[in-house]
Order: sequence, then C-alpha cells, then structure tokens
Amino acid sequence: MNCFENVMIVGLTGQSGAGKTTVCRVFEQNGFTIINADLVARKVTVKGSPCLKELCEFFGQHILFEDGSLNRRLLGDIVFADKKLELLNSVTYP
Repeated sequence: MNCFENVMIVGLTGQSGAGKTTVCRVFEQNGFTIINADLVARKVTVKGSPCLKELCEFFGQHILFEDGSLNRRLLGDIVFADKKLELLNSVTYP
C-alpha cells in the first residue's frame, strides 16, 4: 500500500497581493500542510550555504551584502533584467 495514494497536492501561485497568504491560512486552519516555497528558498540561500556559494559563482560576489548574506533585491534586478530567471530557478529549485 502506498502511503501517498490518497494525497492531494495543490500548487498555489499568483502575483504579489493576490491573496496567497490568506488562502494558505484558510488551508492550514482546515488541516492542510503548507510548504511555503519562498521560505524554503530563503533557508537554502542562507549565509555560507552551498546554494549561495553556487549563486555567487554564477552571478558574482557583488550579490552579497557586506555581512555575506544574499542581497535578494539586487539578485532579482539582475535576473529579471538579464532574462536569467531560469538559471536562478535551476539553482534554488533543483
């Protein structure tokens, strides 16, 4: 017997301000397990992480703040301006 046989997986996407957080709260209140991809991405790119090291190899050390943490705004500006979103996603969401 497969323990995931009757599991439903729902992906929730949308623009900023669309209500994703509100919908997730309702799901949680009704017993659903929520996996927030934004939080996962933040955890895998913490200072000193292998993922952050790889991002620096692709995009350069200038994507870091002086303390060694990721400057997300700068990285976002780079990937959206240079059409490098696919590369970013391949590193942070392998």
